[in-house]
Amino acid sequence: MMKNKLSIFAIYVTVMFSNLELLGQNASTIYKNTVNSTVTIESDICLGSGFFVAPNIIATNYHVLEGAKNAFCYLNKSDIKYEIEGYLAVDKNTDLILLKVPSLNASPIKFASANAQIGDKIFVLGSPKGLPATISDGILSGMRDFDGSKYLQMTAPISSGSSGGPVLNSNGELIGISVSQLAESQNINFAIPKSYLEILMDFRNYTSKPISNLISSNNTKTDSKDKKPKMEKEYLVEITTDLGKMKIKLYNQTPKHRDNFVKLVGEGFYDSTLFHRVIKGFMIQGGDPDSKKAAPGQMLGGGDVGYRIPAEFVDTLFHKKGVLAAARDNNPEMASSGCQFYIVQGRVMNANEIASAEARMGKKFTEAQKQAYSTVGGSPWLDGQYTVFGEVVEGLDVLDKIAAVPTAPGDRPLADVRMTIKLVDK
Repeated sequence: MMKNKLSIFAIYVTVMFSNLELLGQNASTIYKNTVNSTVTIESDICLGSGFFVAPNIIATNYHVLEGAKNAFCYLNKSDIKYEIEGYLAVDKNTDLILLKVPSLNASPIKFASANAQIGDKIFVLGSPKGLPATISDGILSGMRDFDGSKYLQMTAPISSGSSGGPVLNSNGELIGISVSQLAESQNINFAIPKSYLEILMDFRNYTSKPISNLISSNNTKTDSKDKKPKMEKEYLVEITTDLGKMKIKLYNQTPKHRDNFVKLVGEGFYDSTLFHRVIKGFMIQGGDPDSKKAAPGQMLGGGDVGYRIPAEFVDTLFHKKGVLAAARDNNPEMASSGCQFYIVQGRVMNANEIASAEARMGKKFTEAQKQAYSTVGGSPWLDGQYTVFGEVVEGLDVLDKIAAVPTAPGDRPLADVRMTIKLVDK
């Protein structure tokens, strides 16, 4: 009996150490397969990390290059330095930039096809404190929303110099980009989701612009400790109608539209105005001050407040169902009406319809757009034409009810749909 127990124990120990070895091989394999696709980035003011997303194209954090006059990079297994020609696309809101290095080519890191889940094993590559080709591991410990943007929270250690490095899943596929760590905390680190990078890649130019164009006003060095997700106040408004209530979150990525809307709501500007234009399967529009005392059948849509809001187009904000967007006339700057808005209903689209829309618009939708348009629906042909500045977080059924009311020629509801809007707490 003792012999049998010893045999069982020996088998258990063998299996346990085999599993540990397998985990070690997994990390080792990921490192071997991806390290030559990563780079260290140095400029005259900052140090960071990056990785290849396409031939001659490197992704990193915007703050790594902000304020630099010139920059170069080197592969994390080499001392040869390569000059960065310039940048192809930049998004300051998501802190991402695409760089062009014509003389350097490496295999791009594959993007994960599935969304990361809390608890997933992750790996981070980069150059913490200037130490190239460093790998660390941890888990995805949370999903956070700061300043209206999504962030991945992770336990994998990062330091100054890690900014812009790839965050990988257990298959060695990209799920995010290292961006910051929470000062005076233990293992509270953040990454930017890959979806923001996918969108930026769709909008990249074919010719680069000089790095010196990114020079900031203060020209001070920024690193992964300095660049922390900001926790700005989140504004919520509630629209009340006879058909129900809708609660809407205003995006902080579009501050001009947010602040103007908050101002008008606080003044009671929208109270007793109508949803004066309703098109089922498309959108409901309101905010015309002339609608407050409009006679039945009166044509509406021309009222304003005497000023426009400069366009604030953000690639990650698109016309899925429930978004709040600003109406406008045909002015060449695409500036928004100072008061009129619409809420998108749209419709669900199949793969062929999405492909047709892409062809008609001459652009490729991101995976996030495709998923939204094929599940909740939307109106993709409005993307990049009108500023999106919020979304319905409660009351989509009320949107559908309003969109279904009978209308007269000109799309005004036969029975008035009057509203009041107020600011509310979370």
